[in-house]
Amino acid sequence: NVVDLMVSKIQKLSGNTGHLLSLAACIGNRFDLNTLSIVYGKPVQETAEDLFPALQEELVLPVDESYKYISSPLQTPTSDTISDPGNLSPVYRFLHDRVQQAAYSLIEEKKRPEVHLKIGREMLKRISEEELEEHIFGIVDQLNLGSGLITDETEREKIAQLNLLAGKKAKLSAAYEPAFDYLKSGIRMLQENCWQKQYGLTLSLHEEGSEAAYLCGDYEKMGDLAEIVLQYAKTVLDKIKVYEAKIQAYAAQHKLLDAVKTGLHVSKLLGITFPQKPTKFNVLVAYLRTRFALIGKQPEFLINLPEMTDPYKLACMRILKSMGTSFYFAAPELFPLAVFLGVKLSVKYGNAPGSSILYNGYGTILCGGIGDIKRGFEIGRQGLRLTEKLNTKSFEAEAPLLFNAFIKHWKKHIRETLKPFEIGFQKCLEIG
Repeated sequence: NVVDLMVSKIQKLSGNTGHLLSLAACIGNRFDLNTLSIVYGKPVQETAEDLFPALQEELVLPVDESYKYISSPLQTPTSDTISDPGNLSPVYRFLHDRVQQAAYSLIEEKKRPEVHLKIGREMLKRISEEELEEHIFGIVDQLNLGSGLITDETEREKIAQLNLLAGKKAKLSAAYEPAFDYLKSGIRMLQENCWQKQYGLTLSLHEEGSEAAYLCGDYEKMGDLAEIVLQYAKTVLDKIKVYEAKIQAYAAQHKLLDAVKTGLHVSKLLGITFPQKPTKFNVLVAYLRTRFALIGKQPEFLINLPEMTDPYKLACMRILKSMGTSFYFAAPELFPLAVFLGVKLSVKYGNAPGSSILYNGYGTILCGGIGDIKRGFEIGRQGLRLTEKLNTKSFEAEAPLLFNAFIKHWKKHIRETLKPFEIGFQKCLEIG
């Protein structure tokens, strides 16, 4: 067993060096001398000297050359040797993860949380606000491992906030399972009466947690978190994110009628009503109203609209965009009504992130339903340009998909859609 072999090798080192390696293993595969000395409880110089035998045995390796400027027991101090390293903090790494595992196993299990908590606190103390996001995962991982020892409510709230930050960052990187773990850890750090005393933080953790659960495919947990938000959230705007997650989760499970039902319910809460049984007359009237809103305006007009700021209208746009796929397949008579409404809201109140998708929906209807290919093509192109202008990563793949699948072939040869599909596919992978 490789770990047993490494344990035996570490135990042959001096007691101080073996203990120091165990502390380093708690920090991670890579560790810096300053952090290690703080956890060790001794000056940097003494810590470097106690670590030196592990370097000789090549159990740990220096990441750069800065370790040479910390004098060791085998060095004669010269002008190149810094006896007081100050801010200099060499970085080391374990030779192999099995070495780290062996060193970690030498710490009693019941003492590990205390060590991790100390490391996390020291790392947090030394990191500036500007550097926090860059190092957030390392800090939060340490604090979470020691969180069971924390009783101070102020510190618990701080750690919940850090978990929220880590969860959001992991989700943006498409690391959905770690994101969900961070968000669950954040929720565990909240007070019992968190919805009364920590409303904003509690709402954010549950919203993000619900979405992360859906992205992980854990629909049961997503539903549990969503129901908690729907029970305790104070306003309809505070419920929009979980309604979006529910709609998307239903669509992912092919429960399209449930998605439609949920979408219609939240639309009504926002003041949007759709006919119970839409007719061609309803669609025609909605189309003419939309056409009237754009009368005398060239398609380029859409890209120059101001950004939408009204929170209720932004919520409407998010729900209309979320319902698009479910409407298209399960309630096609509602699809054009949602598209027309989204375009009218954008013209009246400004562009929202979802406007680009709805413009492509409108272009699709103009090309395939009305026969106005030239205008439909141009409006679809404006939707693509808007995605770039607003820098909305979540739509960078979706808008080109809609344009190339439903609009471009009306005017260009279908072979011209193939390369954009390949690029869009890669963007889908990048953003998860």
